[in-house]
Amino acid sequence: MRDSLDLAALKEQITQSKARSERNKTWIRYIQIAVAIMIAMSFVITVLYTNLRLRDKSLLILVILILLPVLMAYIFYPMFVTWRNIREYSMRIMTYAPDFVYRPRAINMIWELRSHFWLCIVLVSAAILHEQILKSPLVAILLYMLPTILTYIYNRIMVWVYTGGLPRVNTALKVLPASHRLLYFRAIFIYQNQQFTDAEFIIRKMLASRTDYANPNVVVELLMLSECWMRQQRFEEVMAILEAAIKISPIASLTYADLAEWYLDHEVDAERAVDLLDIALANTPTKQVILYAAQQAISAQALALTGRTIRAKASINTALDAIDKMAAITASEVNRRIGYAYMALAETEAARSHFTRAVELDPNGLYGNLARQALDLLAAPAQ
Repeated sequence: MRDSLDLAALKEQITQSKARSERNKTWIRYIQIAVAIMIAMSFVITVLYTNLRLRDKSLLILVILILLPVLMAYIFYPMFVTWRNIREYSMRIMTYAPDFVYRPRAINMIWELRSHFWLCIVLVSAAILHEQILKSPLVAILLYMLPTILTYIYNRIMVWVYTGGLPRVNTALKVLPASHRLLYFRAIFIYQNQQFTDAEFIIRKMLASRTDYANPNVVVELLMLSECWMRQQRFEEVMAILEAAIKISPIASLTYADLAEWYLDHEVDAERAVDLLDIALANTPTKQVILYAAQQAISAQALALTGRTIRAKASINTALDAIDKMAAITASEVNRRIGYAYMALAETEAARSHFTRAVELDPNGLYGNLARQALDLLAAPAQ
């Protein structure tokens, strides 16, 4: 059994998407610089006119006339970019997602533009109340920064909840029972406790409700569902889910890595796994050290199975360089993958060492148990 993905076409899509993203970032940066310059000029000229009591305001009017279209571009160009991205993402969900996944509506897409609408309100208010703002700009600055401040506070709270483990997540869910992020946290912890059916139930509940575009989004939730099905040995269903996830978000590196793991763990096709992991690694920024290292560990196994010894050992070294920065459970899985890479390289003692380390890092969890199975496999020929 093999997927029906056209990897060459997907690579072309990724290239085009990256190029468009870079163009958008460049234009937005230029617009932001222009706005900053024009606002500074307006402020300086206004102060000069006020202090010198000049009557001829033609220069000030000229600056304002130039500033207005620049401000319009500042408001509407990022809004247009966001709307286009959300619309394309939503169309792919409607086309490729399984039937049980919620289909986004116009109101969902409009809601994702809320920060842009807030910016419009702030800037229009600033234009109307410019005299008061010049006297006391602090309120306007706080209103402008409000979405960023609230997002930062929310994210810090979520990090605090996650680091508290399942008990803290359950407590937070009593306050925000419909929060996708909290439900996703709960699914992760339950999955790690090897309660795969319960984790699947939570993920299905999330996928059947409102679509999220930030994490955890539809693709991330589909990947979690595929993990649950993989552990329940529903392998054919996993393939369909992973194909759908890749088609919905061709630029998401995790989807390719998960499909590569499917080939390594279920229906060994290491060549296909190498192709998929090459795409995953090419689309994972090296500054995302832990994710990049984890994917290198999977790649090491695939490369070793295909006889690419030098590349396999290079991937092992890259993964091990970052292992001290990982949480114990992640480090356990990385050690397990490296153990399989060494098995494929016929370095039994190195493999045993990494499997043992994986068990030590996650003694009662999923990856520790999988590493024990690998140790049993190593011991089998000696019996």
